[in-house]
Amino acid sequence: MIIEDKRFRDWIISVRRHLHMNPELGYEEKQTSEYIASMLKEFGLKTRLGVAETGVVGLLGDSNWPTIGFRADMDALPIEEKDTPHNAEYKSKKRGLMHGCGHDAHVAIMLGLAKWLAENPHILDDAHLSALFLFQPAEEGGGGARKMIEDGALKNPKPRILIAEHMYPELEVGNVGIYESQGFAYIDYFSVKFIGKGGHASRPHQCRDPIVAACYFITELQTVVSRYIDPIEPAVVTVGRITGGTTYNVIPDLVELEGTIRALSKNIKDIIWSRIKVLLESISTGFGVQYDSSFSEWYPACINDTNLSQFIRVISSELLGEEKVHLLRPVLGAEDFAFYGPIVPSAIFRLGCANRKKGICWDDKTDSIIGLHNPSFDIDEDVLLIGVSVFLKAIEMAYKLPYFK
Repeated sequence: MIIEDKRFRDWIISVRRHLHMNPELGYEEKQTSEYIASMLKEFGLKTRLGVAETGVVGLLGDSNWPTIGFRADMDALPIEEKDTPHNAEYKSKKRGLMHGCGHDAHVAIMLGLAKWLAENPHILDDAHLSALFLFQPAEEGGGGARKMIEDGALKNPKPRILIAEHMYPELEVGNVGIYESQGFAYIDYFSVKFIGKGGHASRPHQCRDPIVAACYFITELQTVVSRYIDPIEPAVVTVGRITGGTTYNVIPDLVELEGTIRALSKNIKDIIWSRIKVLLESISTGFGVQYDSSFSEWYPACINDTNLSQFIRVISSELLGEEKVHLLRPVLGAEDFAFYGPIVPSAIFRLGCANRKKGICWDDKTDSIIGLHNPSFDIDEDVLLIGVSVFLKAIEMAYKLPYFK
């Protein structure tokens, strides 16, 4: 059953709102981690701070028993939050920062799970399990999961499984989304500098214009996926930043741009980068400019353990009804939960957090969803109790998984 305790509901909502009002960027979550650690210690958990700089690890239960692990990400986004129909009491207090991806809710759910287990020790005792809680920094591009692993977050004890959830405004609250296997894409980063010869706008023949070269590059970039990748293979190349020039009548010496390559297949992303290099060579020759490029593999694909995905599907169906549990297609977004998968059987699932009737994650003017990373993003706070309830059900039923045999 979904938790219906009013005292607990009021408490977990207050936690989420406190976190929402006090967002911090990746590796800057000092107040957040201190807030988390103080609660975990109050609940009686063995607690470690400073993991991956600002991460927190908590352990509850008999360490001689097998361990089940849970992960929540803590970092906020550099977004100025807008007013929503419900956030007047908990809007971000920090200009230019907000929890626009639901990480405040993720932390609140994990703290709620820790509190509920601490107050009801028979749950872990009956399951003969201990519970490991990973509060991770810098999911939003900082690779916090990798640093958590490097700092030993999955050692002493090593969990048998690791589960995480993520807010999902595409589903109404009370619904759950499951990825059977792959959930998120490979994502790589690239940057390019076009180096030309600057001069007066009236004398382009005396110059080598890096702006024109960059524009051709961005235009031709669109053919890389459309003409070199199988149409049934999901992939996308995006230039997200371009900088060049200082005034209207001067051709600059330099233009810089940055972008990402996203694909569900490693082979596909490698093909894309190889074609980009060919494109850069041809533009350099054709426009008489030089270029400097860099490329780095950012996040691997996030691939769920299939046994664990099916397990979450079953327990969610028992809690909410089969009609409330949805199989989701992989997306081309990235998720650094991917780093845990090669080390421990892992799965991430989605919690619907929208409420169209209340105007939460829904824009009536455009009749469209308000998604993640949007300045008007919000959640229906009923999702907090649902999240805790799913995790509690996972503990109760963990004995059915092969990893606890």
